[in-house]
Amino acid sequence: MKKIVLLSVLIVICSTLKAQLTVGYSFGYATYNMGEMKDMLNSIQTTPPASTIGAKNMDDFPGNIYNSINVGYRIAKHEFGIKGEYHTTGGKLSKIDYSGSYEMKFILNGYKGSFYYRNYFYTFTSNKGKELFSLFGEIAPGVTFSQVKHTGYLIVEENTLDSEDDKFNANGISVLLQAGFKYHLTSNIGLQVVLGYDISSGSEFKELPYSPNINWSGVRLNGGITYSF
Repeated sequence: MKKIVLLSVLIVICSTLKAQLTVGYSFGYATYNMGEMKDMLNSIQTTPPASTIGAKNMDDFPGNIYNSINVGYRIAKHEFGIKGEYHTTGGKLSKIDYSGSYEMKFILNGYKGSFYYRNYFYTFTSNKGKELFSLFGEIAPGVTFSQVKHTGYLIVEENTLDSEDDKFNANGISVLLQAGFKYHLTSNIGLQVVLGYDISSGSEFKELPYSPNINWSGVRLNGGITYSF
């Protein structure tokens, strides 16, 4: 009964304040500060057995496409809610010839959950009072759950001399700062372009060689669609 009463009160408050439930999806390109992971891969490449067989760097933790979803409430020029993001990158050493094959691979996945506050500090309207486009700023502090999938093998003349298949997890905090442009297709549907920077504390993985930090800090550029109920 108490839950029903509380829900009813929230509905009345949101209706009185003319709050809008907003759902958004965006995808874009992100850069990452993976200097320690790159150093780790380079160190592995310059030591046996990788250096002996001449393993090549096939992937060096590049920036990548990422996805983001958010659910929030907008009241006038203020919007607040929750946001989820998924990031991935990786590194790989490899060598294949007639005598055998070698591979060392690290796949990094980052799952970020955060609370966000967005302020629509400028909105341009038509003569009829219809919103045409808005400019906004956003801040989103949160937690990033990082996972490393580490696999590798060394095969010489069809004999497996070494193999690895491990998975490690760690957490870190971050703050995303963004500014964007939103074009109102209708009163409910909007298209947006957002540019920002994510500041991450990084996560140390002591289980990996040389105990590197995984740092998801970097530029975020994305575009997407929003729908308001």
